Amino acid sequence: MKKKSGRWGDLSKPNLTEQLASKNLVLAGLKTHLKKYEIPGGDFVVGFSGGLDSTALLHSLSCLVKNRNITALHINHGLQEQADSWAEHCRTLCKLLGVRICVYRILPHELVGAGPEDAARNARLKYFHQYAKEKGRVFLGHHLGDQCETVLGNLFRGSGVEGLAGIPSYRTLSNGSIERPFLQIERNHLKNYALYNDLHWIEDPTNSQTSFDRNRVRHQVLPVIRKRWKTVDGSIARAAQNCQELSVLGEQIAGQDIAECTAYQVYFPVSRAPVLDLIKLDGLTIERRINLLRWWIASNCSGALSRNRFQEVLNQLASLRGPGSGGMSWNGWYLHRYRQYLYLSPEFKNVERQSYNWDGVSAKEIVGTDLMLAPVVDSRPKRSQYRVSFANNNANMRIENRGCSKTVRNLFQENAITPVMRPLLPRVFWNDKLVCIVGVASIEGFEQQSFYNHWSLQLKDEI
Repeated sequence: MKKKSGRWGDLSKPNLTEQLASKNLVLAGLKTHLKKYEIPGGDFVVGFSGGLDSTALLHSLSCLVKNRNITALHINHGLQEQADSWAEHCRTLCKLLGVRICVYRILPHELVGAGPEDAARNARLKYFHQYAKEKGRVFLGHHLGDQCETVLGNLFRGSGVEGLAGIPSYRTLSNGSIERPFLQIERNHLKNYALYNDLHWIEDPTNSQTSFDRNRVRHQVLPVIRKRWKTVDGSIARAAQNCQELSVLGEQIAGQDIAECTAYQVYFPVSRAPVLDLIKLDGLTIERRINLLRWWIASNCSGALSRNRFQEVLNQLASLRGPGSGGMSWNGWYLHRYRQYLYLSPEFKNVERQSYNWDGVSAKEIVGTDLMLAPVVDSRPKRSQYRVSFANNNANMRIENRGCSKTVRNLFQENAITPVMRPLLPRVFWNDKLVCIVGVASIEGFEQQSFYNHWSLQLKDEI
């Protein structure tokens, strides 16, 4: 490949000794990471933009790992005129390395974020997370400079310990992981590595545009700091490591407190987030309440909550001294209080309700949600002709072992079913008689147990 102005990195070789030293340092750093996280099985996926960092990562990983499948994952955002030629460059290099490549072109509707930079990042992460869940280990080429820029940027935004912890070098995700083995390595070593191995890389012209916050930190803030403190990158990295340790401790404490404050008796299958009992939450110190709520929201939502809105949650929705009910929505999520309980779930808007016939044994999608109506495993429900409805709150049901009839509305109130949940609960009719409210109650003598019956609501990806 020939050097092309504006597209390729500087291919001059000023000092072969320095390049060799950098090459050994890069390989040693990658070996240390692979040894630390030695995991049998699974594929290796490299987020491959074609830039210097990911080029050095893909090449070094392909040199060290001979017994695993390696796939380069290139995301074509389509935001630059050269985007298609960059994708072609990545294909060419992967062919030379004998590495499989997958190229995904981002569609306009997938670019969602606070700005072009944020939108492109979100689009990339979606595919990285998907591969981490399905394929195994996803490797990204972030280096020490990226860590410093991230920590400083988060500091300027007033982030807490989690933000000041910066970028994690290893993060588990479902059955896989997202890994950054170069976080302790300076960018100049990656450049020397690429020069030593005669690698060509892409230079994205937007990397020099200081209109982006990260680039402004890189080109205008850090150079001034480095003139006064020569080893500031390492110092910032150590501070980030200290914050990561504090963050892990905070997560462990939050996990214990969430388990203690979970309302296990409350029925809320629309979300994996546990329902919190505010009476138990009120018994914690204010610091532990804040820590618990931060982790509860962060670990169950994909959308961050601003500081002001989090303060609103803390002072109103999550406080026994606040209003007895209320809710808050953001980025497709909904947090609300009902009685003494706090709920977190995806937001359901304008869900079209319908009635339909059902055989009682096949899984049935609940329109407009991520839920399925399905038989409980090993329950052996009888196949019959049922009708499923999501209305009829005034219908009566004679409750098993209670010798009395209750309306659907009464049963919801008795079982503390939050109003958000009520429109999602299937009412099952047989011969025009209400025989079951799934997850709540069953008719007397219908060969079902009260509350836990033949059918349940389940999230689609759990079936």
